[in-house]
Amino acid sequence: MTEPNLFHYILELLFYLIISLYFSYLFWKQLLTKPVLRISNKKSIRYTIKLFIFFINYFTHLKLLILHDVNSPYFIALFTSILFIFSMFIFLSILKNNLHPLFNPFSKNNDLFSFLESIPVGIALSDHNGNFLYANNYLSQIFKYSHSEIIGSKIELLIPKKMHKDHIKLRNDFFSKPYDKQMGQGRFLEGQTKDKKQLYLEIALRPLSKKKNSKTILVIKDATNEFINQRELKKKTELLNIATLGMPSHLAYIDSKGVYKFVNQALLQNWNIEASEIIGKHYSEFLPPLILDEVGPIIENALKGKDWNEKLEISFPHVKNRLIDTYFIAHYNKHKKVKGIVLLGHDVTELNDVVQKLESTNKQLQEFAFLLSHDLRAPVRHLANFIELFLDEIEDPDSLSLKAQKYLKIIEQNTTKVQSMITGMLKIVSIRELKPVFFEIQICEFLENLYKSFHDNNLVVHIHCDEKKSLKSDPDILEHVFTNLIQNSIKYTQKEKIHISISIIHSESNVSINFQDNGPGLPNYLKTTLFEAFQKSQESDGLGLGLTIVQRSLDALGASIEYIDSPSNTQYNGVCFKLDFPVIK
Repeated sequence: MTEPNLFHYILELLFYLIISLYFSYLFWKQLLTKPVLRISNKKSIRYTIKLFIFFINYFTHLKLLILHDVNSPYFIALFTSILFIFSMFIFLSILKNNLHPLFNPFSKNNDLFSFLESIPVGIALSDHNGNFLYANNYLSQIFKYSHSEIIGSKIELLIPKKMHKDHIKLRNDFFSKPYDKQMGQGRFLEGQTKDKKQLYLEIALRPLSKKKNSKTILVIKDATNEFINQRELKKKTELLNIATLGMPSHLAYIDSKGVYKFVNQALLQNWNIEASEIIGKHYSEFLPPLILDEVGPIIENALKGKDWNEKLEISFPHVKNRLIDTYFIAHYNKHKKVKGIVLLGHDVTELNDVVQKLESTNKQLQEFAFLLSHDLRAPVRHLANFIELFLDEIEDPDSLSLKAQKYLKIIEQNTTKVQSMITGMLKIVSIRELKPVFFEIQICEFLENLYKSFHDNNLVVHIHCDEKKSLKSDPDILEHVFTNLIQNSIKYTQKEKIHISISIIHSESNVSINFQDNGPGLPNYLKTTLFEAFQKSQESDGLGLGLTIVQRSLDALGASIEYIDSPSNTQYNGVCFKLDFPVIK
């Protein structure tokens, strides 16, 4: 077997030296292009192993060369070059280890690295080819990739595959002309995790320089929840728009900061504007100065939880002098704090005209009824007087025939009835003209004194109330109301003892008085028409005006009355009325 010559060893040494230098270059490229070098980096491990193998071969051949001819000039040159290469390798390694933060700002020993790793938003660095050079821990967590899987990979790793082609074009366009892209411009980009879960992202881009192919910092925020909330809000807004499309009334929503968040079609049409001209604006930027002066304080009070109703005269661009009945209603969150206000406005211009005409007509009818009743009163009174005189002139009334006596009796009864009707009509008309004068009344004492004024041994009134409580009302009208109710109970209760129960309940907004007796109650056919004029039971010989007068009297006080069924826990099964009085401060 022929022994290899010196030239053969030299060629092999050169070959292994070149290959070793090549893999040294690849190793250092991996080290320098991946700021956070980890043992899990497969390429770095592969290059290191290959480099190690080639160095072993290199030293093997070097040993053979030394044994062959230690004084060879070729050996001295090669040996010197090898010492230089390894010396530089060791020197650079020492330098890199000692000055690691200087060469690598993303070193674990660096404060900047600690800050970037702990920040709750995705931070990454990309080269001009779209390769990740750095990715912080948060980015790894939200996309569920390890650091080694992200670093060195393309940006498209984090977006759905169907979008890769379009994104690559956009990426190349960006790196050819880098520019700052701010976050929060309302644009959401689709992302995808390792397990194919869809995310919606907001991304900001900041190139390190404005030159072509610059490295770029990426700030990536997971805005999936925000996107879903906005999408749901958009759906609800669309549904609300559909629901209120044909609504003739104005509808708007203002948030707690006074910014319009929703307006319906009717409002936009009357103001002759697009939704984009009002949505997102503060009410003070939209409302004309004259309206703002009047409405501004009302909106501010509504934002503090004070609901309000106001009729506003507004001139729109194409429709002048419209009367809008506007409601300002506070909207609360689950913590009972005002979240915003709902504005609801009805155009009542035509209705107001009709109401004014009806009020004018009603006033004329009242005047007519008053004049008619007043003018009829005298002739009817004269008729009654003449009948009485006629009977006085007859020496022996029994001398008249039975028919004549019957007819005279009918004339007398009906004359009396007409007089009562005229008196009742005058009372109803006069009640409308009443102007109550309110005083603080100790209601318990007031009702006790009223009860005692009847002087009826068969009447027993039970009053249940807090003696310290009072009611602000007109005592004359109040006396008239309860006198009428008690007289009705006395008239229709066919029992030896007439029991009346009056219970008074105070609350913050009203005073409720329940009036109940032990009479026969009401027939069902009367319960719905009880307070209408001339409504009475078949057994009654009255006019059916008493409860009408009671209701009209309460109307003058701003109070109300209604018939209710008797409570099951009471001993009285007669009529039961509930009177509600507002609390006047």
